[in-house]
Amino acid sequence: MARNGYAQDFDLIDVPGYPGMKMVREAALQLAGACAEYWMETGDKPGILETFRTIATQKHYAATMKPGTFARPGTSNHGLGRAADMDRPLNSYRNWQWGTWNEIAKRWGLNNDQGRATGANGEPWHYVYVGNPQNRATGREMDDMANLNDTLNATRTELTWLRTQQDQEAAKLALVLQIVSEGFTRVDWLRARMDEIVPPTLKMADDVLEPDKPAS
Repeated sequence: MARNGYAQDFDLIDVPGYPGMKMVREAALQLAGACAEYWMETGDKPGILETFRTIATQKHYAATMKPGTFARPGTSNHGLGRAADMDRPLNSYRNWQWGTWNEIAKRWGLNNDQGRATGANGEPWHYVYVGNPQNRATGREMDDMANLNDTLNATRTELTWLRTQQDQEAAKLALVLQIVSEGFTRVDWLRARMDEIVPPTLKMADDVLEPDKPAS
């Protein structure tokens, strides 16, 4: 019989996408599936604070934490590799993100029932894999989301570059239009000056070329 909190007694693996966060295989894959769906829906990858908890850690918590905030050593679902504590903002019932996460988690076989029943205010961050999921994980969900996220980030970078280029071209066009406008203004000024200068000049030329004849 597997002993609670003894890693060697369980088939523990890293939760895909979360190195070092270990759970029993099925729970790990299902949690990763839930995290991937949440990431897809909200655009934010959820954080995980703690998963498998050794018997030594359970005893440490018992010695240092307030009663009612931890399971008696040897009885924790963390010690069975089936529980995970989620990071902010999934650590408060008041956060809208928690409601979104809770609905998603249920579909992947995880619930907060034990967390809600713990202490006066509950533990919104505490999720236990209870099985019987609507969605069955393949183990590829987090990799697929990571690849999609990389593609989206690359696309955003490309769009930012294109907008920068567009802004630069728009600035160049504005400068050209300014120069053209100034050129037209200069031409109008020259025409006005010509209108002032040319008629008197032509009259002077006429006077020189065809002087008035002396009276007879």
